[in-house]
Amino acid sequence: MLGLRYDLIPGYTGQAKISLRDIIQAPEAATAQIISNVQNNAFEAAVGFTFLEIGQRWTRRMLSRPINKVNNLIFTGKGAPLRGMGIRI
Repeated sequence: MLGLRYDLIPGYTGQAKISLRDIIQAPEAATAQIISNVQNNAFEAAVGFTFLEIGQRWTRRMLSRPINKVNNLIFTGKGAPLRGMGIRI
């Protein structure tokens, strides 16, 4: 274990933590720890990113009509108060 452990959540057992100080003092050992952490967390990160992407696309699709209506009423439509400013939501 390099450096200090920063246990912010009681009972949480995560991967070994590494600080910037550890990286500067022992770059070889720090690199090995970083690689180990990436390998241990790659699957969870990939799953999280996948769900984030799906949620982002779904949210964008669900909000497209309300956003277009606001853009039309305020920014781009005929008689819109901020028409011609080149601004959109």
